[in-house]
Amino acid sequence: MAFDDQGSDHCCFSDARDGATDRRGISESRLRELLGTHGGFLPNGWKGVGLGVVLGLFSFFGIEVVGSTAGEAADPRVAVPKAMRRTLAALVLFYVAGLTVVVGIVPWTQIGLGESPFVRVFQTVGIPAASHIMNFVVLTAALSSAVANLYFAARLAFSLARGGYLPAALGRLSGKNMPVVAVLASAGGMVAALVLSEYFKDSLFVFMIGLSTFGALFAWLITLLTHIAFRRFHKRLARAYLQLGPPGPWASLLGLGGIVAVLVSTWWVPGFRITLRAGAPWLAFITVCYFAWRRAGSGKPVEGGAHDG
Repeated sequence: MAFDDQGSDHCCFSDARDGATDRRGISESRLRELLGTHGGFLPNGWKGVGLGVVLGLFSFFGIEVVGSTAGEAADPRVAVPKAMRRTLAALVLFYVAGLTVVVGIVPWTQIGLGESPFVRVFQTVGIPAASHIMNFVVLTAALSSAVANLYFAARLAFSLARGGYLPAALGRLSGKNMPVVAVLASAGGMVAALVLSEYFKDSLFVFMIGLSTFGALFAWLITLLTHIAFRRFHKRLARAYLQLGPPGPWASLLGLGGIVAVLVSTWWVPGFRITLRAGAPWLAFITVCYFAWRRAGSGKPVEGGAHDG
């Protein structure tokens, strides 16, 4: 599928005039026409690439939640690596392969925030009720993501409270051994975001992406630094450990460089300066709070058997 010979903005199937191909493929001339239309390659320069990288990484944020489930796995040595590989493969399939089809059919000038590009693709190929299908898929995916993040946020709040870094109430268990207070506190944050979306409909989405981008990239940054320190520690003590990645620190160092590059590049991406403007002061604030908390000696771990009531 490609643009028609008159250069209009809609897509059409190859017809009989193109003798080099049929409806099942794209001719070489049509492919060159597709890449040369609407500004050609990189029509908005490298800023567009930076924005694409940030939004692309945003789709992978939260994959580290898989690692937090190790405590519930019967055999984390087998379950966690397998779950991580499957999750990564699914994300690559759905996002990379899916968007490859999208950009090959729908012109980028017709893609916006008002409508899913996948809906445009389905409408182009003549699938009825395309919007209803995508709404169902999007809502299902959003619900799954919300449940996963609620679980992770509640678990994180519970663990921090047990370590003495958050109010002790968040580290208490109910009579059924459930962290109800931590779950309710995490759900409260989701409700607050929902309420704010009604008052800032035009700007809240990009604002929230910018803030969450800093938090997620910083979490990945600390994870990679911890991984390097972990390997050095075990190597120094000659201790054996389960090695899932390539030997040496180079893979982690490469990841660190990429994360820092993406984080810094958000300053030049339109609409994403909030990532550094809000993220850096927030990081400085919670760092000061941590040292003040530690100096005051408030970080006393909660007893493991603490229950409500």
